[in-house]
Amino acid sequence: MNFNWSSTKEVNLLFSGNLKTEGLLKTLDVDACWKNYLSAFDDFSCLKGQETTNQHLLEFNKRETVEYRPNSSIVIEFANTDFSLDGIYEFAQKYGRLGLGYSFDLATTHVELANAWLWELANIKNVLGLILYKQTLEVDKFSKLLKINLQTGLWEYENNRYKTAEVNFPVYIFPTGSFEIGNNKELIRFKEDLNSNNLSQVIDDILSVLFFNFYRDRVKPVISSNNKFSSEVKPISLIGFIWHELFKIIENNNLIKNCRYCKNFFPIGTGSARSDKIYCSNSCVVNGTRTEAIFKKYEKDLEKKGYVVRKSNGNTDKQFDYWLIDKKNKLFGGLDITQSSISEFSQKWNSQCKIIQSKLETNELPIAFLINKEGRKYLFTQTSPGSFMEEIPKLTSLDELISIFDIDKKFKMQLEQSKKDLDETKKKLKKLQEDLEQFQELSKPEDFFRDTLTDKDLEIPILGEDQKYKKDVA
Repeated sequence: MNFNWSSTKEVNLLFSGNLKTEGLLKTLDVDACWKNYLSAFDDFSCLKGQETTNQHLLEFNKRETVEYRPNSSIVIEFANTDFSLDGIYEFAQKYGRLGLGYSFDLATTHVELANAWLWELANIKNVLGLILYKQTLEVDKFSKLLKINLQTGLWEYENNRYKTAEVNFPVYIFPTGSFEIGNNKELIRFKEDLNSNNLSQVIDDILSVLFFNFYRDRVKPVISSNNKFSSEVKPISLIGFIWHELFKIIENNNLIKNCRYCKNFFPIGTGSARSDKIYCSNSCVVNGTRTEAIFKKYEKDLEKKGYVVRKSNGNTDKQFDYWLIDKKNKLFGGLDITQSSISEFSQKWNSQCKIIQSKLETNELPIAFLINKEGRKYLFTQTSPGSFMEEIPKLTSLDELISIFDIDKKFKMQLEQSKKDLDETKKKLKKLQEDLEQFQELSKPEDFFRDTLTDKDLEIPILGEDQKYKKDVA
């Protein structure tokens, strides 16, 4: 398949809130563009309820362009893009616009919505994550993303890992049981809890929905005839090419792994990548080996103190290097290992504290530890920065802290549910009030008689002379 695209030498990251007096914004209806994009690619209203008064825009200058032919590895590179404005800006500088629908094609520039880029990125990262779950059959981990109603057989899938400071990008799928995908494909109805036998089927159904939404309208059939007719599917844009290559990964049953150090995706079993490869690059081999060497010094000590430690295989910057699990297989904390000498005396310490506290909040965990290359150890909670400790404490000594967190978490969930119930009650009361007002309006006496009398009943007779005389005599 021959597919060419072009990149521009000049790419600008703009913010519509700063463009109110500039000519560019006057020609763009950003709000309408965003709504149109969501109507096509946000079936379950994941983003529609979030405030997007002002948006970031990617502007591509048409004047200087360079043609190139993307290769199949671009899908992995895009999936490994940092989930941030800086991340997509860096990708845009290298490969140009995605060619998203519902964008702006002006005389000298193309303009695309940054949030649309992030939404595409969230869904592509999610697809590769689903491929990994299907390969590893990790029922326990996947079950956290899936809610099943055994009475109806229906299910909900929600992945909330993709967030920026301003907007959440949750990937949510709620089938009604008969989602139409070309040939009226019937999605799985659960008759039993999630297990290794039905996990692959529900993942295939989720992938079918995602490709139905994001892929089908971004390719077109190309027919050629040279004594013999043939056809092929050809992308109509760079984002179409990326989704096409993603589809081929699944179609060809290519294996995907997360790098043991940087957590990036990489394909294995093809080209030079061996099936037993655990790092994506030589630099990750070096850094990963160093990190594990630091961890090995404290692994036995952690085990003696009651901790079960598992290496993280995640693909986001919100995950720890290692997970801390108790003997009942309950996840309660995280552990990060740094090859630097960062400490409470370092200039970047406050930034390091915010990163770890953000991880705790995202993963809803009470505690985390940080160990630097010199062996200095720090304890973190969601509400307090890292505090230095001579030794990592026994797990039993943290029982009270973990218990208080669990109680607080339960209370917050109950409070959140109460707020939802209250909002729902308010909506019902408002609807009842509107129905009552409508009923009262329709039940006015004058309306009742007006509705029951005919036009003839409402006619006013004109009296003739004889009738007037008879009336006067009477």
